[in-house]
Amino acid sequence: MEKKESFFSKQLKKIMYERGLTQKSLAAKLGTDQQMISFWVTSIRNPTVTSVKKIADALDVPISYFMEDSSTKDNSCQDISIMKTKIELLEEKMKRYDMEFTLLRKEIREMRNGNV
Repeated sequence: MEKKESFFSKQLKKIMYERGLTQKSLAAKLGTDQQMISFWVTSIRNPTVTSVKKIADALDVPISYFMEDSSTKDNSCQDISIMKTKIELLEEKMKRYDMEFTLLRKEIREMRNGNV
């Protein structure tokens, strides 16, 4: 059974073509091996959230470039891996906000105790 090409894979191939990048040159740019790029390009594996961010940074595109716009598709046909990536990105953002909030609470406590 043939695996369906993911939106991420399509976008990665598109930008690699536009930038004249080979799998090998992109791998070197990302500090990974060519086989991992091949897995992503052929939809054998989906990249982690961290990898998507790294790829977007290296190619100077927003992370959203690799996210499918669900408003143009029927919900029953959405690519689950893309949705998982979006959820993971939001969870990471929430963790960062939680950490910032914790630091602010600590700073306020110290100010109230006269430790600043």
